[in-house]
Amino acid sequence: MSRYARDKSGDHPRPVKQVEVSSDHLVLRIVLFIAAVAIAAVAITFGIRELSKADDGWQAMEVTGRENIAHCGDEFICLYKVPVGMLSSEWRKIKEVYSDACVAGYNLFDAYDTHGIHNLAYVNQHPGETVKVHPALYRALRSMESSGSRALYLGLAYDLYGDLFYAANDDEAKACDPLSDPETKKTLEKIISFVSGSAVQLSFPDGESVCLTVSEPYAAFAKSISCNAYLDFFWMKNAFLADFIADELTSAGYTSAVISSFDGYMRNLYGEEDFSVNLFEKIGKSIYRACEASYKAKTAIVQYRGFPYNEQDVDRFRDMPDGSVRHSCLDPADGVCKACLSEAIFFSESKSCADLLIATMRWYISEQPDLNALQVLCGRDQDIRYLYSMDGKIHTNHPGLKIGSLFSNGEISFQVAQDG
Repeated sequence: MSRYARDKSGDHPRPVKQVEVSSDHLVLRIVLFIAAVAIAAVAITFGIRELSKADDGWQAMEVTGRENIAHCGDEFICLYKVPVGMLSSEWRKIKEVYSDACVAGYNLFDAYDTHGIHNLAYVNQHPGETVKVHPALYRALRSMESSGSRALYLGLAYDLYGDLFYAANDDEAKACDPLSDPETKKTLEKIISFVSGSAVQLSFPDGESVCLTVSEPYAAFAKSISCNAYLDFFWMKNAFLADFIADELTSAGYTSAVISSFDGYMRNLYGEEDFSVNLFEKIGKSIYRACEASYKAKTAIVQYRGFPYNEQDVDRFRDMPDGSVRHSCLDPADGVCKACLSEAIFFSESKSCADLLIATMRWYISEQPDLNALQVLCGRDQDIRYLYSMDGKIHTNHPGLKIGSLFSNGEISFQVAQDG
């Protein structure tokens, strides 16, 4: 058959009209050639990109493509176990879900800025109005209210402590310390008097809406100190955000993730490998890593800490000149920050971070550790496991926890005391 014979298959491209370019337009010819090469390169690159494989193994996810958009990604580390052979396009989808969740979660739980949606800030700014909110926010508000804790209502007190945490120097810190400065202390006591009564209250008219009621005296007082964030998850917020991100990934079918916040909340959705946590204890002015503890299970973790440890702790801790520490775990009864131990870690294989937090926070936010109450708590709920250190002894009731790397320097040492 002649190489010039007509193709009669019936399935071929339409003939292309040839356009002659005069030799007088050499620059135009060069431009057209470069453009053709560029288009071809883009097409080839796109094809390779779509069919290429993502790096397998544990990969860190970051919020991408959200420049100049507020999100909570900076407060989390999210690792994902990428299987061998996963296409790059699928890996990008996973990162998109994570990025969207970090933006949406940040917006929902923001107590100050509405972001144009019916979020926590909108509820704060519209007392007396029945507001339909996102199901995740509704569940969070409802679970806090059902717990009987008034911690959610301490928004004005958290704002007061925020001035202390961000104080420029020690003199400024002392001047706005709610526990020692007379005027600031008086303000805190006023806030607690309102929160302890019926001056501020949430109601739930139906299964998707909330209504915040604020008394006129409390609203006037809030206006006088330029704050209307009556409700604020504050130090608890990342527990709810960890759950929100985990739920968004799971709903999309992506369950090989480990999501952890800098302030101690973790959702491990994978559970097929050993993971470890570090237990710290502050003795005097020194901080020691008492041990490393490893586990292997799909687990929620809540890690309480009464001292600053990393640079991001500026948001919720303040070392005072007298050596004491102010932190954000406030007792709703008096607005005083309390921590019964340097650090305590709780584990659950069936609960969410938020549920585990709600179940344990009253125990931790106290002057002294009530060990009998802890045993009662864990006896009542068999899926609450603990790990803490006290007087050189590491205590746990977690049968699957492997404790190693015990600290010892001759003067300070730690030993394991299995509690059952």
